[in-house]
Amino acid sequence: MDTHDRQRARDAPDEERASHQRSGSRHGADRRGPPRPPRGQRVIYLDASAAVKALVHEAETSALVDAFGAGAEFVASRLLAVELHAVADRRSLDHGSADDLLDRVALVSLDEDTMARAIRLRSGLRTLDALHLATAIELSDVVTSVLTYDNELAAAARTHGLPLADLS
Repeated sequence: MDTHDRQRARDAPDEERASHQRSGSRHGADRRGPPRPPRGQRVIYLDASAAVKALVHEAETSALVDAFGAGAEFVASRLLAVELHAVADRRSLDHGSADDLLDRVALVSLDEDTMARAIRLRSGLRTLDALHLATAIELSDVVTSVLTYDNELAAAARTHGLPLADLS
C-alpha cells in the first residue's frame, strides 16, 4: 500500500476502509453493479482489448482517453483488473497506470448467475470473453453499449442485442 493508498484508506468510512484493505486494491471493493447514471448518460461496458489502448499508445488511444475526459461512465467485470495487470506484466508497463485506469471503471464481481449465463450463451467465445459478454448482458438495463476491439466479442455482443460503442 503506497502513501496515496494509505491516505485514501484513512479518508474512507470505516466499512469502506475494511473492504478496501481486504481487497488490497486501489480501486476498492467489489460491487455487484454500477451506480445508476443520470438519465441519458452513456454507460459503456469496457473489455480488455479496449482498455489496453489507454495503457499502450495505439491508433484508438486518443478517442478512448477523450471518452474518459468527456465523462463517459465505464463498467467492466472485475476480470478486467486481472487482464490489465497481466498485460502490464507481459509488456513491462507500469502497474500504477493500470490501477489509475481501473479507478475510473465501475468493476462488477462475477456471481453464479453470470457464470451460468456465460455457459448458457454457447457463444463460442474464449472463456474470459464469454464472461465479459455475460456480464454486459446482465447489466443491459444500465449498459448503453460495449466497447471492444475483439471482432468475435463484438459479433457476439451484436447477436445478443448489445450495441457497440463508437468513440469517433
